[in-house]
Amino acid sequence: MIRNSYDAFLASAWHTDELKSLRQRIHNDFSSPEFERVYVAEISDRTNSPEEKEDQLEIVDTCLEAIEQSNQFILLDVGEYGTYLGQGSSKSVSSFLELELFQAVLHKKPIHFLLVGQEETELASLVSRLPNSGVSKSTVGNLDEAETEISRVLDGKSTLSPAPGLVSEFTDEVLRTRQKHWSDQNLFSEPELFGGSIVGNTVDDAFDAEIVDYYLKLAEAATHTNRVLTRTWIAIRYLMKVHYSTTHDPVVVGLWRRAFSLWLRATSWRGLHGHIWLGNVSALGSHALLLGQNNIPFFDESDPSSGDLFNDLCSAYYSVSKLAGRGYSRSLLGRSEAYLSAGLKSRSRAHTHRLLPLKGALEMRRLRLKTAVATFSEALELAEGRAEDQNEVGFLMTELGFVEAISGSPRTGRRRIVEGLSTIDRDTWNPGFLARAERKLAIASLMCLSFSDARDAATRALLVAEQHDMLNQIRAPMSWLARRPK
Repeated sequence: MIRNSYDAFLASAWHTDELKSLRQRIHNDFSSPEFERVYVAEISDRTNSPEEKEDQLEIVDTCLEAIEQSNQFILLDVGEYGTYLGQGSSKSVSSFLELELFQAVLHKKPIHFLLVGQEETELASLVSRLPNSGVSKSTVGNLDEAETEISRVLDGKSTLSPAPGLVSEFTDEVLRTRQKHWSDQNLFSEPELFGGSIVGNTVDDAFDAEIVDYYLKLAEAATHTNRVLTRTWIAIRYLMKVHYSTTHDPVVVGLWRRAFSLWLRATSWRGLHGHIWLGNVSALGSHALLLGQNNIPFFDESDPSSGDLFNDLCSAYYSVSKLAGRGYSRSLLGRSEAYLSAGLKSRSRAHTHRLLPLKGALEMRRLRLKTAVATFSEALELAEGRAEDQNEVGFLMTELGFVEAISGSPRTGRRRIVEGLSTIDRDTWNPGFLARAERKLAIASLMCLSFSDARDAATRALLVAEQHDMLNQIRAPMSWLARRPK
């Protein structure tokens, strides 16, 4: 992983000698042997080129990590959409520049967009769909003027207000339009990805389901959240050819469902709950629309592995409620409870096991700790009765142990968390849940005054979270408590 911090990432096509020279000058003028201020892909990492790396996604991954480590993003548009990513003899509809722009938006980087010439371009059209806050747009006549403007940005003479916080933007928008409609009968009316619009070009050729399947399989095999998001984004962009709001093709519906599920998983662990048009609530809103128009149930007892939108939306709103300010938290928590109530009514007791941990978590938020202990105990009893998944049993033991610890029995709770972690197969269990369990063990150990054990658990939690880029599990107290390698 790139560990430097950069003032800026410079994104542009570099198919001509003039562009290559401009990129070289910008890099040289604003960098020194001690500090590289501007990341320019082919210069900052000379192995990061098609000549050195056959796998295009390796090049993309390196660039996206650099964007994450940069303070701002400069995009120079000369009329080229960038090199398209391909799979075999087929190509996707996503280019390197599009993926770099997507990463900057996802991470709320201030974006400086410079268009050379007056003609509308595909990139300019894509940028026009972005929220106005956090994006500055300028038009220049030629590359010399573009270089001057880039220098002004890097000298701090071109100012841009920082993008708003994810959660504040989400809650402002959602509660402004929906705060009077939190009751059961208005469930599943949620924001959609990209506001429900088709984003970017879709290229006028035949739809190839194998291209989508290829990138979804790569995403399904990845554990690092950046990789999951990148591969899923490429798949979603190609699926825009057959938009989820119009399709009834069972093959395409299946591909969209896989894409939404992957997006939900990655944005949740990435901590992007509050992103209004790229976050997990928006993905679930689009998923709900797709299911509704194809008469597919939000939860199907005959096929529980196909998904549970009651559970997913309950969890998403619960997470956002923890991050939102006091003025919004209660309404968001109520939305979560509405999905929980509707979900419990939609199924028999035998299928409540996935909702019960959320019920217990909501009870903890309401400080009904004894009730929460009973709820987690019931969930554990159901899981042990099925004896299908020891990882789930171990996970529920860690959840029950934690609520026991904060309810006044820290030693009993800590013992149960330790037992739960010993039950979990660390090689197959979701790394996000593993990091969370270790984090809870650290807290329980502190409550028992076992400071060395607390540090060990915090260290393990931090290592797992950093390895898989799960930002919502990297929290300041744990980072402080963990042992860092010398």
